[in-house]
Amino acid sequence: MTRVLLVLCLAGLAALWLPASPSAEGAEGYDYGDPTPEEQLLLELINRARADPAAEGDRLGLDLSSYDPMPPLTMEKRLLAAARAHAADMADRRFFSHENPDGKNADERVRDTGYLFPPEYDDPSVPNHVENIRVQGPSGVEAAHRGFMQSSGHRDHILSATPFKAANDEAGIAFLDPGKDVVIDGVGRVREFIVEEIARDPDPTPYVTGVVYRDADGDGFYDPGEGLSGVTVATTDGSYSTTTASAGGYGIPVAAAGSYTLRASGGALAEAIEVPFTIGSKNVKVDFRESPPPVFEVLKSKFKVDWGKRAKKGTPEVDSLKLTALLDPARLPASLDGARVTIHYAGLTLGPYTLAGKGKGGVFKSAKGTLPKVSVKLSAKTAKLTVKISKADLAAGLPVSDVTEEKTESLDIRVVLGGTYDAARTVLHTVKSKAGKKSAGRY
Repeated sequence: MTRVLLVLCLAGLAALWLPASPSAEGAEGYDYGDPTPEEQLLLELINRARADPAAEGDRLGLDLSSYDPMPPLTMEKRLLAAARAHAADMADRRFFSHENPDGKNADERVRDTGYLFPPEYDDPSVPNHVENIRVQGPSGVEAAHRGFMQSSGHRDHILSATPFKAANDEAGIAFLDPGKDVVIDGVGRVREFIVEEIARDPDPTPYVTGVVYRDADGDGFYDPGEGLSGVTVATTDGSYSTTTASAGGYGIPVAAAGSYTLRASGGALAEAIEVPFTIGSKNVKVDFRESPPPVFEVLKSKFKVDWGKRAKKGTPEVDSLKLTALLDPARLPASLDGARVTIHYAGLTLGPYTLAGKGKGGVFKSAKGTLPKVSVKLSAKTAKLTVKISKADLAAGLPVSDVTEEKTESLDIRVVLGGTYDAARTVLHTVKSKAGKKSAGRY
C-alpha cells in the first residue's frame, strides 16, 4: 500500500505596531532552555536567513533581495516549552491548528508558560502574534526550514519583515518526530511536527547569543552532533557569563552597551577561544567554532625498547623508548608549524609539545629540553613522526612503565592543529621482555 505524507503550514498573523514599554522582568527571568540538536539547527538556519536574506534566498532558489537583514534571535526557555507542548499536543490529539481542541490560541498558550508579552500583544482580535506551525513527512530540519521560507507569511514572521515584528528578539523552536506516522483528519499522514514561537518580552535588554560547536565536517556551519555542552561563555571582564546547553547553544542578556571580549572555555572545548564583539540595543551573534579535525592516519608504526646493560644481569630495565609512525602526508596540511603533539602512554600524559620548523619537506620538532623529544619529518611522499625517550630523559625523571614481560599497551597520539581540535589515533604495540637482549615490539 502506498503511503502519502502531506506537508502543511500555518503562519502567525500581523498586527499594528505599538511601542513597547520597558520592564526589567524579561531579562531577569531569561533562560536559554535546553533545545535538542535539531531544534538548535533550526534556530541556526533562521538566524542565517535573518543575517543575510538575499544569500539565504540564493541557497533556497528564492528572491529575498527585498528583505532587510535583522539581528539574531536567541532561544528562550518558556517559548521553547510552549512550542514543544503544542507540537506534542498536535501529535497526540491528531490535529493541525494554532488553536487546540480546548479552544486555546497561540498567544494564550505562550502566556500559560509565564512568558511576558509587551502591551501591544493584548489585541484580542489577533489571536496569534507569535507562531508558525508545520507538519511534514520524515524530511528533516532543512526541509522544514525550506518549507517555511517558501511561504510568504511564515517567511515574514521568521525575518521580522513587518513593523510589528521588527523588535522580535527571542524564539522557541520545537522539532518533534513522535516515532511513527500520524494521520490527521483533513490533512493526511504526517511524521514531523514543527513549531516556531517568535516574539519579544517588555524588556529591551539585548542578548549576545550563538552556539559552541566542533565543526567535524568542516563546512563552517553547525550540524546536529557538533554542539559542545557545558562550556563556560563569559565576557573577559567578568560582567556576564553562562554555560552552553546540551546542543551547544547559549544566550546572555547584556545590559550595558559597549565593546567586550567573549571567552568560551571548559566543558567539551579542547582549548579556550576568545572573540571580540560590540553590542548596542540589538542582539548580536557570536559563535565559537572548533576547527575541523586534521586527518591523522597511521600507515605503519614501530615501537622499540632498548633494555640497557642491567638486562645482562637478569634485571630487565628500560634504557630508552622510541616510537616511529609513518603518516599519510596527503591528509596532513602543508606545514605543521605551530601544531601540538600530545602522547598518552601507559597512564602518562606527555606534552603537549608545540612543533616548529619549515614547510613541505622540512622537519618540525619540539623545543629543546622537552621530554620526550618529538619530531615530524614531512615530505611530499612521507610524513614520519618520531617520539624518543632517551636514557638522559629517564635520568631526568621522566617516568616510564615497567616492561618486565610480554604485554600489550596502547599508545594514544593526539595531534592538535590550529590550537582548537585534537585528532586522536590509538595504536597498539606488543613489547617482549628478553633478559640481556634488545627487544622490539611492532604494532
